[in-house]
Amino acid sequence: MREIKFRVWDKEDKRMRMLRTGHDSLWFGTGEAQYQNLQNGSGGGDYDLMQFTREKDKTEKEVWEGDIVKAKYCANGMKGRKLIGVVKWSESHIGWGIEEHANIYRMSAVPRGSLLVIGNIYENPELLKED
Repeated sequence: MREIKFRVWDKEDKRMRMLRTGHDSLWFGTGEAQYQNLQNGSGGGDYDLMQFTREKDKTEKEVWEGDIVKAKYCANGMKGRKLIGVVKWSESHIGWGIEEHANIYRMSAVPRGSLLVIGNIYENPELLKED
């Protein structure tokens, strides 16, 4: 069975929260997924929702939407091109991609063992700054 998991960035507390059964819920009333904490009533615009990609990096760490990763890309004549970018869903590739400098590279073209999570866009935005 396919594992579907979500996490949220809590904008107020400035921390990542893993969704757990019991007091966390997702609803789709607006055409987009929204997070709702049933324990304290918070949710909606207070959180940014991210999905698990079902991939793990070379250290067995889960790869999530919004993660910043290092990888080698091996497609379209770019054998072994080194990337540092953000994991995002790509409508054009109909799958997960790595966005680097406004270009999206298919995550499926990254060889197993070359992907490494180095942070995320909320806690480590400095990792995306150009030299």
